[in-house]
Amino acid sequence: MSEWAYVNGEFEIQEVHGILPKNWRNVSNLHAFENTPEILQSLGWYPVVDTTQPIDILTQTYGPVEYTFDRPQNVVTKNSPVVAVENPITQEQLFASQRQDFLSQLLQIVQRRLQESDWTQLPDVQEDKGTAWVSLWKDYRKQLRGLLEQYATPEYQHVIHINDVVWPSQPDSNN
Repeated sequence: MSEWAYVNGEFEIQEVHGILPKNWRNVSNLHAFENTPEILQSLGWYPVVDTTQPIDILTQTYGPVEYTFDRPQNVVTKNSPVVAVENPITQEQLFASQRQDFLSQLLQIVQRRLQESDWTQLPDVQEDKGTAWVSLWKDYRKQLRGLLEQYATPEYQHVIHINDVVWPSQPDSNN
């Protein structure tokens, strides 16, 4: 899927769309002409070519998007100029921020899972289920609590994505 731009008779870009409109002015099914550039050009529609350069996310950002009609090539070029960031962050600062976000998310999930299993600690439930069942849930909850300490150790300092966490298996609640 490509972007399209409408260019008027004075070669000014009037509209830019992510996809061709289904209906435009008095033309029905304009989007059906996507593979027929001659018809679209006769109506003033041209494909948009993105010429934006990649950036270094730590030291650069993009400026405002600029569209230009390239008449000889029959395309509209899209460009976002690369702009230097005034106070760029370092790799270490970025990692520290990601690490803090990871630990915060880990804490939230652990707390939620502990809260969801609080019912297993009620005396009447434990009495009905028996010591083996109680032991399984006690171990599970202990493992959940241990995750915070485990992922704060130097061995796990590289972990910044919650999907990389090895979660303990929740026991069957019916046994």
